[in-house]
Amino acid sequence: MPAEASCRECHNGTDVRVVNWQRATRGQGLLRFSHAAHQREVDSTGRACATCHGTAGRTRMTVQRAQPPSCLGCHTHRATAHLADDNRCATCHVPLTAATSLTDDRIAALPRPSSHERPDFAANHQPGTPLASASCATCHARESCSRCHVNAATQPVIAALGPDVRVARLMAGRPAAYPVPADHRSEGFNRAHGPVARGNANRCAACHARSSCTSCHIGSGAADVLVRMPVVERGGAPGVQLRLQPTKVRASTPLLMPAPDTTRPRAVSVHNANVRLTHGREAASGSLTCAT
Repeated sequence: MPAEASCRECHNGTDVRVVNWQRATRGQGLLRFSHAAHQREVDSTGRACATCHGTAGRTRMTVQRAQPPSCLGCHTHRATAHLADDNRCATCHVPLTAATSLTDDRIAALPRPSSHERPDFAANHQPGTPLASASCATCHARESCSRCHVNAATQPVIAALGPDVRVARLMAGRPAAYPVPADHRSEGFNRAHGPVARGNANRCAACHARSSCTSCHIGSGAADVLVRMPVVERGGAPGVQLRLQPTKVRASTPLLMPAPDTTRPRAVSVHNANVRLTHGREAASGSLTCAT
């Protein structure tokens, strides 16, 4: 950018009127931008500065801030849409934790991609690649995940996001949301979830704390899994809350009952309604561990 003294050579009040000019400044926003790199592009392609900064119908000295449509005019070949899942957000944006000039309100108003509105998004939103993680970091900080994930402190993907006090303020007081996975709705899951938990305890730990399991597991039968479950920390995610329900429900009742209010404990039924007549045969078969 030209120095202010250069402008005054002409804008001296005699040759040209005096103007008050202030050098353009950019705060630490979300945009990852190099004016020098774009200037080289202008020089090599012959594009004028007005391509991004001009105002239709105004004089050449009327300069506006570049708008997203101007950027998309050159960069749309890299993605199907601005907020599409195949977009590489980190190409044009820094992580939210680095955008220190954004206020709480501006962060809260960040647009949501259409994929986030899918009914199954909450159950399948874990990024599978470093590229996807970088895209998540554009709008999310560690507190975005720790609101619901009980095991957030041990997850490298979440830890890589970094903390942010603005996001922490926005998340404060918001209840955690726990969608019921499809396999949890299957008949008999309450009796069959042991091998599932042993095979992938980390998956369970995303929504369940140790206290969730000990609502039913009062013996030593599941100790090897319980020790791998996280403990609810002060200020951390509460996890799915379960309470033991008296045995007077149908056998097909799933382990986790959908509840409109996710902060209320969900009822758990362990035995069938006719347990007094059938428990001897089941205990002898070894299919269930009574000590658990």
